[in-house]
Amino acid sequence: MERINFLAWLITIGGIALFAGIVMVRAYGPGRQAPPFAAAIALVEPERTEPPEAIACFQKGYAAFQAQRYSQAVDAFTQALQHSPDFAEAFHNRGRALANLNQQPQAVRSLLQACDAYALNDNPDGLAQVKQDLGRLKGSDA
Repeated sequence: MERINFLAWLITIGGIALFAGIVMVRAYGPGRQAPPFAAAIALVEPERTEPPEAIACFQKGYAAFQAQRYSQAVDAFTQALQHSPDFAEAFHNRGRALANLNQQPQAVRSLLQACDAYALNDNPDGLAQVKQDLGRLKGSDA
């Protein structure tokens, strides 16, 4: 009877150790890459034409992005775009968050929409940044 109890104990502890090892390898092991975009684009222009609701959603998305909660960031940036359909920085950050979630086609689509919005808003610096981001995504696919 003691031998059976010992074997049961040994199998239980071994199973727990194996499970912990698998979890550690998945969390920190090889193949784990940092997301392509570490930071979100901040609003730098003091006078904005977007409605306050859009700005509030953007700030919520920005905070979520910085906290690496990319799904929440995508949702908040999408809400900002519902309030202001030409909000270039919201498109831009939504694209970055989608890229960090490995949703490349949607990320590229959102970044291309950011290009259009930056061009519409006559923002060549934003446009140049989006082009760099698209290049980074293209390079990560190789």
